[in-house]
Amino acid sequence: MLGVALFLLFQTPSADPPPTDPAPVAAETVAAAPETPAKPKMICKKETMTGTHAKKIIVCRTDEYVKQANRQRDNFSLMLNGSGNIAPPPPRTPGG
Repeated sequence: MLGVALFLLFQTPSADPPPTDPAPVAAETVAAAPETPAKPKMICKKETMTGTHAKKIIVCRTDEYVKQANRQRDNFSLMLNGSGNIAPPPPRTPGG
């Protein structure tokens, strides 16, 4: 086993270079290059940091993220509006 490994390790490479394709590929690479996607629109605003009143930080979000957050907020509001009274019932009085 060791003899085979040493034989393969010390084997000399062949003198013939590997065949190459003489056809130009520059036109194909230009056509195959994918278009860079457009950057999403960012909405930046200053918000207070959670847990402090001392400093405001700039928070940037994509336009799609803001739309989805508003849609989710509206869905929760509709759910709560349709559920009736969500407050717990008042405590019972003794004897009543």
